[in-house]
Amino acid sequence: MLSYPPTIDVTESPQLREAVRGSVVVADGHRKLRIASLPSGALLEIKTSGDAIAASGLDDQGRVAYLRKSKHTPIFMDDDNGYTLVVKSITTGKERELGEVRGMPRGDYCVVSIAGGLVLFQCINPPRIFDLQSRKELDLSWWQDQDMARELSADGREVTVWRMSTQPDGTSREVSIAIDLATHERRVLPERVPAGVDLGWKWRVIGGNRNETPMLDCLPGCVGPPRFLDDRLALYVGLASTSSKPDIWFSMAWPSFERSIRLGDFRSVQTFTLVPHFRLGTWVFSPHAPNDPSPSPAGKAGR
Repeated sequence: MLSYPPTIDVTESPQLREAVRGSVVVADGHRKLRIASLPSGALLEIKTSGDAIAASGLDDQGRVAYLRKSKHTPIFMDDDNGYTLVVKSITTGKERELGEVRGMPRGDYCVVSIAGGLVLFQCINPPRIFDLQSRKELDLSWWQDQDMARELSADGREVTVWRMSTQPDGTSREVSIAIDLATHERRVLPERVPAGVDLGWKWRVIGGNRNETPMLDCLPGCVGPPRFLDDRLALYVGLASTSSKPDIWFSMAWPSFERSIRLGDFRSVQTFTLVPHFRLGTWVFSPHAPNDPSPSPAGKAGR
């Protein structure tokens, strides 16, 4: 059992924000969404009509889609019913229900994406994709069971998926594929890991926990897969700063600890806290920010 929440003592590097344009939307089971804007670093809280288990990033109209828990059950109870897919405007505050879906108490098992007038949701296969204007679902009878949805393309014409692929040497690795929603044509996407980055996870005991935790040396306190923005910067789940005083809480009937959402430079090994407290849920980067719906020219990170 954890005797105290594990934390990280590190010098914050706020200058890292200046290289990124966009936002990070966080949903972790509270009756609100938190949106960290970049480069300002401002943290906006948006109230929701129920517990937000998982969420998308912002689209170009200032909307976010989220998974709402419609009935209250303990997180350790495996109940996939009682969830609603909702679209919310952060400008007007209005919400619009798209339909009931099968979900999970743990939002980190779910994917929500909004783009090009479509909303994608996946917790179990196959995913569901809704047209925002008509509220009708796209026909996904052609979907392959091995494909796990990741996100919609910016124009909504493609969906990015990942699957495990067996290599000639017998090992397996994750492969990303873009699928055209109209023609179902598939194309393999290039590796998302920048050249020279060591993603060798080191298993360590942290915070007095007897269970080892995977961590990356190139990103301070990193305890989850990073989202690379360019050849230097990445967003990631990391240990919370000691000064933020993270809590211990119960997840799936055993103790867990609050983490943080961080922006890091994996070349210079610097980090900055965007969201100081984060439990189990989703965090999604978007090139759109709350007060500026138009993306940066690069679409991800700008300098």
